[in-house]
Amino acid sequence: MTRHDELLEAHRHVTITPHVPTAEDLSALRAVEAGPLMLDLRSVELGYEYRSPYSATLNELFSSHGGLYIWDDEGFQIRGYLYVIQFDSGWVKVGWTVDPGDRLHKHAAHFYREHDGMKITRMWVSIPVLNPRNVESSLLSQARRLGDGQRFPRCTDTAKHGESEMYSGLDFEEMVGVASDLEVIPVTHEAAVHTIGLRRQTRYERQVVRALVKHLQETQMHDGFAVPEPENIIFPSANTAPLTDLDLTTREDLRRLLIRYKVGHLDPEPQINPNEQGPSPNGMWNRVRRLFKRA
Repeated sequence: MTRHDELLEAHRHVTITPHVPTAEDLSALRAVEAGPLMLDLRSVELGYEYRSPYSATLNELFSSHGGLYIWDDEGFQIRGYLYVIQFDSGWVKVGWTVDPGDRLHKHAAHFYREHDGMKITRMWVSIPVLNPRNVESSLLSQARRLGDGQRFPRCTDTAKHGESEMYSGLDFEEMVGVASDLEVIPVTHEAAVHTIGLRRQTRYERQVVRALVKHLQETQMHDGFAVPEPENIIFPSANTAPLTDLDLTTREDLRRLLIRYKVGHLDPEPQINPNEQGPSPNGMWNRVRRLFKRA
């Protein structure tokens, strides 16, 4: 058995504390069952003064949409709520968060303090969804299309409060409708575990491709390539799936890996369908850097 096989075998049988639903896990189930949340906040004290404490009112408002359990997600941002916030100034903010009550509290204090006493009037919160950053990207694209193009004044505060996600000329109800119509996958334990496995596989395979690309550039052959040991394996985890579905000790599966990540043209002995190959080698390193800059 090769070192690579030993690592994969050890990973398949690593002992992980069994996943037991907690109050945080139940937050997702409760929110999915309750459906999206619409709040009229015009008469609610949200803690606008500097360092105002988190109030019992917010606990009540978000009793069905509490903070999500993320501690065994291996650091991947795989679950979150989408939200749309309306300010009394007419600006509309969109974004995502794992804890909408906490996010509302922070935004209320920041925008009131730093932007001439702006107050929040309404907020819509989705059910918990998988891959919220990707869904948010679609929502931001629609907000840019429907807004009037004005830029919100940036604060000199170094903390991030999503001021780049503020839009003017938007109708709040229309944006809520847009957000409601986006295709999403609700958070369930099974779906989250599956997504963690896919993310982990992609991270490890990109690591291998990075090393393989360097080896092929230097040697022009597969011989002598040593499959790297996995990096950044984070525990606890809710998923015990193997790191890859390929046998990376074989030349054929290394070729499949190159095709999977669209660098098949680097294979010194290609036995692949030309239609499946990636782009020309020109600018290859720029493409590889883009592929793996988040790995």
